[in-house]
Amino acid sequence: MILSVQKIQTQGIGKMRDDLQKLFTIGQCHNASLNLEWGQRLVPYLESALIHAGTYSSDEIQGHVKFFLDHIAPYLNYDGQTGHGPQYPSSMTNDQTPFELSLCWKSLKQDYKPIIRFITDIIPSNAENTRAASLSQSINLIGTLDRVSKESCAPTVHALPELWRQISEEFHRHEVDVHPSGGCPRCGPSSTFMGFDLKASVISSKFYWLLPSCQTTEKALALLDTVFASCARLHNFFGSPIFLSSWGQIRTHMQSNPDVLQPRMLSVDATSFPAPRIKIYTRCLFNEKRSFDEWEQHLNLDGAISYSHDFRTTACNLWTSLATNPEGWKQSRPKAGPKYCLVLYELTASSHSASTTTESYDLKSKLSSKLYIMCQEIPRKDSIIARELLRHCQLAAKADILRTLADASAPTNFISEIGLAPREQGTEMSVYLNPSFFSRSTWEVADDEYMTKCRITLPS
Repeated sequence: MILSVQKIQTQGIGKMRDDLQKLFTIGQCHNASLNLEWGQRLVPYLESALIHAGTYSSDEIQGHVKFFLDHIAPYLNYDGQTGHGPQYPSSMTNDQTPFELSLCWKSLKQDYKPIIRFITDIIPSNAENTRAASLSQSINLIGTLDRVSKESCAPTVHALPELWRQISEEFHRHEVDVHPSGGCPRCGPSSTFMGFDLKASVISSKFYWLLPSCQTTEKALALLDTVFASCARLHNFFGSPIFLSSWGQIRTHMQSNPDVLQPRMLSVDATSFPAPRIKIYTRCLFNEKRSFDEWEQHLNLDGAISYSHDFRTTACNLWTSLATNPEGWKQSRPKAGPKYCLVLYELTASSHSASTTTESYDLKSKLSSKLYIMCQEIPRKDSIIARELLRHCQLAAKADILRTLADASAPTNFISEIGLAPREQGTEMSVYLNPSFFSRSTWEVADDEYMTKCRITLPS
C-alpha cells in the first residue's frame, strides 16, 4: 500500500493532508497494481480520503481501513481473478471498477471538511454473471454485517440484517420469474450495492437493490409492491398508513409518467427510530428539452414535496451550468449533453410525533427528494465540473479536494455523480469519485473542450 496507517502515525496527519494530489495518482493501471486483490488496490484511496478530510484520528482511520479489508473487500474478489483488466461486469461504475468514494458536505459546522463514505458492488465468489448469484452473495454479506454489528470492538457498525435479508430474499425469488435462464444482457449481474458512512467511531450501513432494467415501469412498481408487502410482515412501518400513503403518492406519479420515470433502485439505511430510511431512485429521462423547469415537477412530485429556496436555487444553477453546452457546440455537437438525471424519493417517519409508541407520525415531513447529476452524462472534464461546484455549493465552497480538482492541468474523469439534498441550513452536496482503474487510458479532451466518457463493456 502506498499510504499505510503506520506512515500516517509517524509522519503526521497534517503533513499527509497537504498532498491531496496523491488521492488522484494512486492506482495507475500498471500491471503491478492490477495483480493485487481489490482490497489492496482500493485501500490507498480510502486511506487518502480519510487523511485529507482532516477530522479522523489515526486510530479511527486504522479502524475504518481494517473494517473494509476484513469484512467488505472479500466480497469484491472471486476465484480465478487474474488482474489483467476488468473481468466482472459491475454496474457500479462505467469502467467496471466495483467501488466509489463519496465525499459529503452537510453543514457549515464541517468547516468544508467532508464526511467520507464508500460504496461497493457485491461480487459472487465464482463470478457467476447472474443477478441471482449476486443476490445470494448479498445474503452472505448481510450475515457478515450481522455478526460484526454485534461485536463490541470499535468502530460500531449499524446494520439492519433481518430487514435487508428479507428484501434480498424477495428479490431472489423474483429472479426465477423474470430471468428463468439466469443471465440478461440488459440487466447485467450486479443486483446489490453496499454503502457505508464513516463517522469517527461509528459506521452507518446502507443497502441498495438494483431493479431489473429489462422490466417496464409498471412491472418495477409491482415488484416494489411485493417487496414492501413482504417487509410489512417483519416491520410494522411498511404496513402503516403513513408509509402506504407516501408510497402511494410516489407510485401514482411514476405510474402516470412511465415514459419519463424509470425506477432503478431501492435503498434502506440502517436507521431504526422511528423507522428505517427508505429511498427509491428513479431515472428521469429527457426528450429534447432538459432545462430545470422542464423536469422539476418530478423532483417535487407535482408539488407534493416542498424544499427550500436555497436548495432550488443551488440545484437549478448547478444543473444549468453543467447541462448547458458551450455556444460553439450548437452546430458541431447538437446532441451533446445529459439524457437523464436521477431523482431520489425518500419515505421515512419523523421523530416529532406526539407518541412514539402508537405510530402516530407527522405526515407533513414524510416525503423528501434528492437530485443526482450523472456526470458521466456531462461531457466535461473534472476541473470544469469542480469549478462549478465551488461556485454554486456553499457548504463546499472552500473544500481543498474540490480546489485540487479544479486546478488540475491534465484532463481527468473521476467525478461520476453529484448529489444535492435540501437541509435546514443550506444544501447538502455529495461528490462520488470513481478510482477509474480501467478507463484512464481513454481520457482525452477535444480542442473545443468536449470530453468523451466511454463505457467499458465486457464480451458476453
